Amino acid sequence: KKPSGHLGATLNQAGNKLIVTEVERNSPAWTGGLSANDEITSIDNQSADKFINYIGEKEPGTTVRIKFLRSGLPKEINISLGEPVAREYVWERVQKPSFLQQKVRQGWLGSND
Repeated sequence: KKPSGHLGATLNQAGNKLIVTEVERNSPAWTGGLSANDEITSIDNQSADKFINYIGEKEPGTTVRIKFLRSGLPKEINISLGEPVAREYVWERVQKPSFLQQKVRQGWLGSND
């Protein structure tokens, strides 16, 4: 499978609206000018409901035209999609966890170990 384009934004479907909830620092979305709370209305004149699949079909380096609303005002930007980003996470045990940290850990793992 060939790599898909990477935008670097987390999106949330809220009813019939597609809202940007987070933008990764230094991602194509970040450098292109998207911000949290922007409402995506279209991509390359495709409706917003096709947005995620449309991006996944594009190769890194492809430029897409995104239309969105910011505070109700229409805006348009061109964004060049990037390479998919591999993430690596490390979980470490805190030596002296607070009560809240213990509760969060218990909620995640379902135990007190």
